[in-house]
Amino acid sequence: MMTTPSCHLCGHDALHEVAGYGRLLRITSDVRIWPAGGRLAVCRACGAVQKPATAAWRSECQAIYSTYVVYRQNGGNEQAVFASSGGGEARSLLLLRKLVDGFGLPSDGHHLDFGCGDGSLLRNAAALLPAWKRAGAELNDSRRPEIEAIPGVEDFYAGSPSAIPRRFDLVTTVHVLEHFERPMAILSTLVGMLVPDGKLVIEVPDLRTSPFDLLIADHATHFTPAVLRNVLTESGLYVDCLTDSWIPRELSVVARHAALPEGTAVLPTDPPADQVWRASLERVEHHIDWLTRLRDSARAAAVAGPVGIFGTSIAATWLAAHVSDSIAFFVDEDMQRVGGTYLGRPILHPRQVPDGARVFVAHTPAFADKIACRLAELDRFTVIRPPDGVFV
Repeated sequence: MMTTPSCHLCGHDALHEVAGYGRLLRITSDVRIWPAGGRLAVCRACGAVQKPATAAWRSECQAIYSTYVVYRQNGGNEQAVFASSGGGEARSLLLLRKLVDGFGLPSDGHHLDFGCGDGSLLRNAAALLPAWKRAGAELNDSRRPEIEAIPGVEDFYAGSPSAIPRRFDLVTTVHVLEHFERPMAILSTLVGMLVPDGKLVIEVPDLRTSPFDLLIADHATHFTPAVLRNVLTESGLYVDCLTDSWIPRELSVVARHAALPEGTAVLPTDPPADQVWRASLERVEHHIDWLTRLRDSARAAAVAGPVGIFGTSIAATWLAAHVSDSIAFFVDEDMQRVGGTYLGRPILHPRQVPDGARVFVAHTPAFADKIACRLAELDRFTVIRPPDGVFV
């Protein structure tokens, strides 16, 4: 008999297992196909969607991280975020620009990037905040030389975050929090690293608009704005900004120590717990149903002949695993990827797609519509849209 651990956010023994999830193929956060058979649950106490932190799940994560490659499908280059015009900008650069433009950072200070990976954010910070002193932190020191070579980097910390000896004016942590089975403990540690007026900047996937996040085997928690705000508040933070408008399908947070400004309005009472968790369960069941229909739609398109797939990231890779024999090419707007190959197929820019070809757009309907608008001017190939679904 399978046992289910307690919720790794609120600690209650109230996890409800989600039916049907275990039949879906999964994918790792560094974009490798992972076998089906995972477990997914919703907490009846706080509504958080999560992977139960079982011994089997921990073992899978250990296997994933033992051969982990940052930005694997892009040769180590950070992914770009594309505006409606089609122009792309590195995700961390866009995030830092929003922070600098909207929150009046001082001309100098000390900045820690927690979970710095290959240093992409620190390199962009060196360009935007040249007078700041920088530090990086990671679980191990395999990237130490390249991090320490970034202008302004004074320190690199490997291992436990509790061992970091100083405080910072700015702490950033981008696509890190969702990996930890005890995110509140990590947040509490990061809060302790802030100077009194320091800012904590967080970036995580938005479960509402990113059903593919459920498929990522090593993501422990799947955040919505309500769940994330509760976690931040419980960790002793006041949220200055929590938005889904900076980067598509992601939540961006700017927070600080919880000293409420004078005149701050009291937020309305949260909905009853039963209402919250049932809404979370309904959302997850909708996501699983849509992912199943998306997979079946791609298979049906492949039956009619060779097809291209738009994208070379999580969604496209997951779909490719189901129709691999019928893929003729991948399509990407990121010029860092165009001209290369992915999964043994060429990567084409939209302008290079052959006349009369068919391209399956592996995204949610609203996001796919934006892509289709950018492709409409070409009018030489057929864009196959994903199944209908509402993601809010």
